[in-house]
Amino acid sequence: MVGIFLVAGLGMAFPYLLLTINPAWLKFLPKPGAWMDKFKQSLGFILLGTVVWLDFVLASQVGDLALMWINYWLLGLAFCAWIVSANLDLTSERAKKIKVWSSAILVFLSISAVTIFMQPQVMAALAGQGKATATEEKNSIWQPYSVDSLDKAISQGKTVFLDFTANWCLTCKVNETTVISTPEVLSKFKELKVVTMKADWTKQDAEVTQLLKKFGRSGVPLYVVFPGGRASEPIVLPEVITKELVLQALEKAGASKQ
Repeated sequence: MVGIFLVAGLGMAFPYLLLTINPAWLKFLPKPGAWMDKFKQSLGFILLGTVVWLDFVLASQVGDLALMWINYWLLGLAFCAWIVSANLDLTSERAKKIKVWSSAILVFLSISAVTIFMQPQVMAALAGQGKATATEEKNSIWQPYSVDSLDKAISQGKTVFLDFTANWCLTCKVNETTVISTPEVLSKFKELKVVTMKADWTKQDAEVTQLLKKFGRSGVPLYVVFPGGRASEPIVLPEVITKELVLQALEKAGASKQ
């Protein structure tokens, strides 16, 4: 994650470095004018797109219903900001400023109160959602990771494919769609009687974090194959995988011993 922000920062600063080294290139920059306002406004859609993505990430953390109320709260906050910006400017009198700010704060507190009041209902709904998710997992070929379940499978001589993932991880989703969920890989799981486990790091579970550190990783994705009867020789796959890599790793690990 630090690397992502570091690269983004370097990319944003790079044009300034170039212009500092070669000031003559300034003549190629467009002249300031009304187009700058339109450009600035258009960039707002990029920020809105970021909000949509962060909504998805937040939904995986707190659930859809809680996310809805958080969005209502943010909408209320935006409305309060609009009240202030639409009614005040630098020349506004002090009395008017007090009136407008008081109105905005009152609206904000009202919306916050409703959000807090709805918290018990939201938590109850999330509990029901958790039960539904557990049922879905039961009907899946994937078992949720735990220290005990992994140790049990290893002690029984099973070949284990452990998928470290998170709902907000784009690379994980791409790997899952293009590689792990393909008929070839699923067929190989079945042929070799592989135990498939998912270590969900969406909420940065402590057990999953500890195992990630054991393999020298600080985040997801991570894919590890524990060969049946040779669990002390795990096969660690790269973050970006292909069907060929996974199939080769499974063949190398071999079938479950029991």
